[in-house]
Amino acid sequence: MIRRPSFYVVLIVWGLTHVQAAAGPKAKSVYPFQLPPARAFDVLEDLNKIEGGNVAISKDERTLFASIKHGKPPNHTFAEIALLASGVTDSARRQKYLKQIDELEAAARKAIADARTTKEKGAKLLKFLHAGPFARGYAAQQTDLSGILDTNKFNCVSSAILYNILTQRLGMQARGVRVPNHVFSVLEDADRLIVVETTSARGFDAHRRLPKTTLSELELVSSIYFNHGVEMIEKRKFHEALVANFCALALDPEDAEAVRNVRASLINWGIALERAGKFEDALFVCETGLRLEPGNGILKSNRVAIYDSWAQSHMDAGNWADAVRVYEQGLARIPGNGHLTNNLNYCKAQMER
Repeated sequence: MIRRPSFYVVLIVWGLTHVQAAAGPKAKSVYPFQLPPARAFDVLEDLNKIEGGNVAISKDERTLFASIKHGKPPNHTFAEIALLASGVTDSARRQKYLKQIDELEAAARKAIADARTTKEKGAKLLKFLHAGPFARGYAAQQTDLSGILDTNKFNCVSSAILYNILTQRLGMQARGVRVPNHVFSVLEDADRLIVVETTSARGFDAHRRLPKTTLSELELVSSIYFNHGVEMIEKRKFHEALVANFCALALDPEDAEAVRNVRASLINWGIALERAGKFEDALFVCETGLRLEPGNGILKSNRVAIYDSWAQSHMDAGNWADAVRVYEQGLARIPGNGHLTNNLNYCKAQMER
């Protein structure tokens, strides 16, 4: 019987922030990654070497994120940024949707023409949207602005974004609010805020506790990217999930839930590859994660555990020399690691028996 190496390390699974209709509570955290989002995408593109992937952000997204990084006002309108986040990366397609929004603006302007106050205008605008762009009802996964324009279906994120875009164009000001598993709008009316539950035709001036803070346009749009990331996690498309969550962080760098899902995607992707026997790919994912967050203790522990698992696959077949080579490779990458050193010595002793 073959003895297992001593002090075998257990792979640690990281829990996912799992939300459907909207990004989770607006928890804030200090951005933990070594590279800013605009530069992290270059590191994430290196992961395409695994299974011949081709995951990357568009040129226009790079331009947008770089402008935010340098503190410059984005060279895109609120609607354009929301369309980019919705996956409309082709400029010609975006122009088609922007024309639809122009037409909606013109129709909405007529619909609220007889309203005298901001409150009346905001209420009429909500009814207009539910009679037209929102006419086919709520759909939990329909988080994209383009999706509303294509299907007349919406969720809380996409409906709040379209409502806020049109209020801005009609001379009003609305902002987004994020609470656990939900987003809604608040309309500024002189010295008060009016709650607007955009998912309901009767949601104007809804009875809900007013927020202490509201979202900027970019923070609200980041919810689209976040939800795309959740969808990719559900499908176990971890590379796409990583990119989507870093897009969310490019717009809102301190979103704690997006940070959590970046970590979860890296950790769980590495584990999935290890369990499939793709040890070198699993190590590459861990090492890529450590390029982004060198102090991540779970990635460090899992990297050692993957070397153990790889070596164990050779030991189970009686190939002690191959197990030795795995541990030697691990020590070349993690010099002085006591666990790998102990198990290397154990395997060498077995070879000499």
